[in-house]
Amino acid sequence: MDEADYLGDRIGVMGDGRLLTCGSSLFLKSNFGFGYGLTLVKESSSVSTQEVTALIQTHVTGATLEGDISKELKYILPTSEIKNFEGLFQDLETIGKEKLGIESYGVSLTTLEDVFLRIGE
Repeated sequence: MDEADYLGDRIGVMGDGRLLTCGSSLFLKSNFGFGYGLTLVKESSSVSTQEVTALIQTHVTGATLEGDISKELKYILPTSEIKNFEGLFQDLETIGKEKLGIESYGVSLTTLEDVFLRIGE
């Protein structure tokens, strides 16, 4: 997947013997990607998911909870609200770590693997 992202000028996605879509990596990610993924690690499993979600959605109203497994929370942040990310990260550093019990967090962009899986659905 990474090789296609780095080396391919245009990437074609095939399924059931036919071409489903074709375009640059940026085109595929912007049309079939979901935006950014935010992963948070809670200090303990007793940390309130609802409180964390409320904090995130005060900054990024379109954020959706994708997964809540043990001490890890995964959210999808839409690209259209990127201007609100700075305030979110500041609050995660201060409020999240002190009051909500957030141990760490990370952000990632849609990968081509995510795009391929979404097209395959």
